[in-house]
Amino acid sequence: MLKIPSKVSVMISLALSVLFFIVLIAGAVIMPTQANIFIDLIHKVETQSARIFIIVLAYLILLIMALADVFLFRLLKLVKEGKVFTVKSVAYIRCISWCAMILCPVFALLGIYFYISFFVSFACIFFGISLRVVKNVIEEATRIKAENDFTI
Repeated sequence: MLKIPSKVSVMISLALSVLFFIVLIAGAVIMPTQANIFIDLIHKVETQSARIFIIVLAYLILLIMALADVFLFRLLKLVKEGKVFTVKSVAYIRCISWCAMILCPVFALLGIYFYISFFVSFACIFFGISLRVVKNVIEEATRIKAENDFTI
């Protein structure tokens, strides 16, 4: 199995995080066109207000994902600096998990028109819960590290 050095792995993750942010910006630019193409495919959306509702949800999803990506980038910068077990890193993981949890009802609403969104909604809640577990582990490790740092 290929083993990538830790510093290289963090740099790759940072680069992917920036690339993802650029893709989100591109997605925001082409959203109305793409959303209308998807809406026309399902033939269930006949009113203009429903089209607007779907596009608003899509932009909300992009916004939440961009926010999560910013927190992820900041977390990766801390990892790069070797500051993993800090209150800041715990806060960033907490924010990313809340972003995933907030996406759950948004995708559930979108599921009214696109049934696959219900599955994405479940994936978001599972991802959010998983991140909460990771956050709790890192938080406990941070507490133990702080205790050990104060022990003479």
